[in-house]
Amino acid sequence: MTNGQGKKSNYSEFWRDKVENFDSIYLIRSAEPYVVWLDKDGDIDWMTTDEYDQRGAENQQKHNAILSNAAVLECAPCHGLSGEAQKHFKRLVGEALSYNFEDDYQTAQQMLNEARTYIRVRSEEISRRWYLSASAAMASTMIVLGLVIWIWRTTLTAALTDNFIWLFLAAVAGSCGSRPHAPDAP
Repeated sequence: MTNGQGKKSNYSEFWRDKVENFDSIYLIRSAEPYVVWLDKDGDIDWMTTDEYDQRGAENQQKHNAILSNAAVLECAPCHGLSGEAQKHFKRLVGEALSYNFEDDYQTAQQMLNEARTYIRVRSEEISRRWYLSASAAMASTMIVLGLVIWIWRTTLTAALTDNFIWLFLAAVAGSCGSRPHAPDAP
């Protein structure tokens, strides 16, 4: 951040005494009228100066829309994501809030859209991993059952029928030969 005279300003020092546990937060952005950070629980938090609050936003309706969209987006389920991916997602939402406090509503909305895309793509990756893991577990189970039936086929043919053995082995082969179909890329 630079001030009006082109000199680099360190607003984190300005906010250090105002934000509780400042040294243990993940600072997203600080400027003279606002600061946005992730707290120790990974939640987005922000604070504005009294002067900013008195001045208010340039367009209160757009400002409120960004704040509410950010709040809804922050609550998006991201349980299966790594801590690092969750942090990146929350940072994108926090950046949108920063632009909002600077009355740059178009960029703020663009950042919220990017955050929405990020969480959707990461969620799809997790879903694919879960789907493939479950498919591999079932295929492995079927292979083991198929091997057991093949090894004990003589004994099982006497207890069941020859057709049952071949039908079960065909089901095993079918389950191992099937594969998930990935949806077309957008």
